[in-house]
Amino acid sequence: MPKHLILLLVYFFFGSSGLFAQNRTVDSLKKALNISKNDTNKVKLLNALSYEVYVSTEKSTDEVKNYIDSAIALSEKLNYLKGNLRARFNAGNIFSNTGKNDIAKKYLNDALPLCEKLKSDDDFFRILNTLGKCYNEEGNYKQGAEYYYKALHYAEKTTNKRFLATSYNSLGNIFSTQKEYAKAIHYFSKALRYNTEADDKLKMSFNYLNLGNTYSSLNRYDSAIYFYNKALGIQTKQKNIVGQAYSYNNIGFIYFKKNEPSAALDYYKRAYAIAKSSEDADLYSSVLLRMGSAYLKMNNIEEALKYYTEAEDYTRKAKWTSELSEALAGLSKIYRLKADYKKALDYYTEHKVIKDSMNNAEVGKKLSSLEYNYQIEQDKKITELENEKTRLKHEEEVNRQRIIIWSISIFLLVVFVLSIFIYKAYKQKEAANKIISSQKSEMEKQKNIVEEKQKEILDSINYAKRIQYALLAHSDFLQTALPQHFILFKPKDIVSGDFYWAIEHNHLIYVAVCDCTGHGVPGAFMSVLNIGFLNEAIKEKNITQPNEIFNYVRKKLIENLSQEEQKDGMDGVLICIDKQNKKINYSAANNAPVFINNHTLQELDKDKMPVGKGIIEKPFTLYSFNYKEGDMLYIYTDGYADQFGGPKGKKFKYRQLNDLLLKLHSQTALQQRNELEQTIASWKGELEQVDDLCIMGIKF
Repeated sequence: MPKHLILLLVYFFFGSSGLFAQNRTVDSLKKALNISKNDTNKVKLLNALSYEVYVSTEKSTDEVKNYIDSAIALSEKLNYLKGNLRARFNAGNIFSNTGKNDIAKKYLNDALPLCEKLKSDDDFFRILNTLGKCYNEEGNYKQGAEYYYKALHYAEKTTNKRFLATSYNSLGNIFSTQKEYAKAIHYFSKALRYNTEADDKLKMSFNYLNLGNTYSSLNRYDSAIYFYNKALGIQTKQKNIVGQAYSYNNIGFIYFKKNEPSAALDYYKRAYAIAKSSEDADLYSSVLLRMGSAYLKMNNIEEALKYYTEAEDYTRKAKWTSELSEALAGLSKIYRLKADYKKALDYYTEHKVIKDSMNNAEVGKKLSSLEYNYQIEQDKKITELENEKTRLKHEEEVNRQRIIIWSISIFLLVVFVLSIFIYKAYKQKEAANKIISSQKSEMEKQKNIVEEKQKEILDSINYAKRIQYALLAHSDFLQTALPQHFILFKPKDIVSGDFYWAIEHNHLIYVAVCDCTGHGVPGAFMSVLNIGFLNEAIKEKNITQPNEIFNYVRKKLIENLSQEEQKDGMDGVLICIDKQNKKINYSAANNAPVFINNHTLQELDKDKMPVGKGIIEKPFTLYSFNYKEGDMLYIYTDGYADQFGGPKGKKFKYRQLNDLLLKLHSQTALQQRNELEQTIASWKGELEQVDDLCIMGIKF
């Protein structure tokens, strides 16, 4: 949420009564202050002035601080807790919005004991949420998330829709920063739902912006533009100039990502014209960085230098580590182009130090832990309710037992009557046993027939397995072509929908790891069919580029299998290795290769569509990169990442898999395979394997 606009909501949150509900100008408030007595009314005037002066006179933080400190001193003298709390909350918001988070945190932390004394859940929520914002803006995401979850606890206690929306939006920002985009979208959508129910147009526009930003990070440009335009529509109707600037800035960034820097710059300039005269530090720093990057992409070095230099000064003063790191990286590129290698190195070194300090792998784990702990707390509440129900149920049971005791005599009489029929029932059972014995013999015969049929089916499937394995890449060929490689291949059933395949053609080595629709027998049929189409494309049609090979296989699949709108096909990666030039061309359908170079892991690009009939059927992209000795390439299907297990019975996930690959990549191929196999076996435990699993690793 834009910082400048957050403060505009402060007094809405506190409610409207007395002086806060009136539209006072600074002059009229000052006149009222001059004639006021030292009572609670004067504290209210001082708090109102701190807000009005900040909003109306720009950057008057010294004057604002004087009013705030005066309000605190007088309220403490009068023991006016509510006025004291409001003064500190004002200070926290104002200094946070001007980038002075250290000062803001001091005022906010001093406000927490006042919340305790007032027993105010509403105020606890506001203070804790603002503290979370301060830490988040400093890049301390772990601490920020802790305060956001504490704030959410109080929001749920109050059931205030606006509070809940604010909490979910804050958590969405945290998870978006951590690149956990699915969780970010989940929380932003919840925030939008509550703001829509509350008919809060201003906050709805912020939610749309955040959803657009998240889809932008996922490179889903159409969805991003949709949400940005939703936000812009609200902002235009409400004449929210700063909000419009955010939308212009974000739409421009989409064009920049689409490699249209000139179009991007048009939107950035609209945003810059507003941001330069606003008090919104977040917006201004973002526009500076983006204009710098646009001019740099257009090779306008001097203009790029101008905006990156201003961004560096601005973010350094505000102590915003993420934005400063981006500005330093841009300046390093510029001075490298200007052949000033010393400055380029200096800027790059500082950028790298900041970036390394922001390494949030552990923070991401901590955030997941926080979310888990929050869920545990909710479960605990449910358990307490269940215990209360159990206690009441126990009391009912005691009363029921009293009734039963009184009824025992009647029961004994009933037993006596029933005993008369026991002998007759015994005789009937004896006759039934004879019938059951005959039926049991017949069932044994049927069982033997079923077992025989099952054996025949298993024998057929095992024979199909031998056929399928014969079509997979032969180990002798792989050992010759790729001496340092490993394959971890674990079908869910006897036969597999995953497959690995390799061939040499015109001194080039083609390798594929793919995941066909389904698993077991249907998946195996698909794998055999796709292997045949791959061989046909290269050997018979002499198609050499991986993307064209995938295009051919898709065409054949649609012609042969998709007449009834079935979406049969495969996800996978096909690489072509040119050993002579140490170059790899590849095409990727839904699954992305992972490349490790200089101990750094990169998840390479992919096309988000299958090889087969799908929602998107555009031509596949040809990607290329060079490798050197010691580099490591991994190709895998989704079976490993999707396996349930661990202490919480959750998915292994791609992030954990990639972290494991980075940890293992320096080991031998055999050691890597064994470690991967042991890790997934330990993770799965006693749970069932959910899908076929295939990972290939190649060391160059």
